[in-house]
Amino acid sequence: MGQYSKHHFVEYYIDAVDSPHLLGPTASDLVKYGQKDTILAGFHTDLNCLTIHGRSRYPGLNIWARNTGKRIPVRFPPIGRYLLVQAGKQIEHLTGGLIKAGFHEVVVNEATLQVIHYRNLSCK
Repeated sequence: MGQYSKHHFVEYYIDAVDSPHLLGPTASDLVKYGQKDTILAGFHTDLNCLTIHGRSRYPGLNIWARNTGKRIPVRFPPIGRYLLVQAGKQIEHLTGGLIKAGFHEVVVNEATLQVIHYRNLSCK
């Protein structure tokens, strides 16, 4: 996380938005599905031209590197406005496969659980 501490990262997610139980665009209920390694949106590409990921209420978004096959947790810097843009299947088809659609998933991980814990403490 570079110049920011892990504590600062967790605090940012706690303060980012008011809703205490939603993760990403999947709008998953973390009260019900908040166990570690729960897959909220399995490994996939999107059909649209572009997929634009913004900062989420909770960490848990992963992208997959085509050149290594490795899962990469998405971490936005705690300060600033950032977006992650991935090509979708329409771009892949329009370019004849020259530009590939980006794989991603949403999984409850240790960082997600930390934010759930701190948000629960702050609500008491």
